[in-house]
Amino acid sequence: MATSNHAEDRSEHLWVLLICAAVVLSSFVLDLSSDGSVGLRIPMMGASVSLPPICWSTRFLGVTCPGCGLTRSFVAVAHGEFVRAFHMNPMGPVLFFFACVQIPYRMIDYAGLLNGNHWWERVQQGFYPIVWAILGGLVATWMWRMI
Repeated sequence: MATSNHAEDRSEHLWVLLICAAVVLSSFVLDLSSDGSVGLRIPMMGASVSLPPICWSTRFLGVTCPGCGLTRSFVAVAHGEFVRAFHMNPMGPVLFFFACVQIPYRMIDYAGLLNGNHWWERVQQGFYPIVWAILGGLVATWMWRMI
């Protein structure tokens, strides 16, 4: 039974690692136009193809969600435009940094390099309050925008 739990933990670490790496890397590949739309850079052609807005809440309900503006905010952070990123979604820079931290953390945990290390166990326990604080920040930001 402990083997399957360990396998599930490794699988979770791998999925989070892959998702965070994809999000961070795509943030560097995408561009923000002056009107705030996100585009995909095509280096060979020297052009950018605009991507459609992806927020289903805005599209179908006409209401923003807590994650509205995160893609644009991540792209702005990746390009060093921190003020612009904050205006897109104030939690964007925080989440971008958290996604970047997840990459080495998940690699170390997936490989089991620090298993049994008491300091590492404390680091792992510290992630739970951080995740809840980030989720609370997303909801608080969303409520502030709705007012």
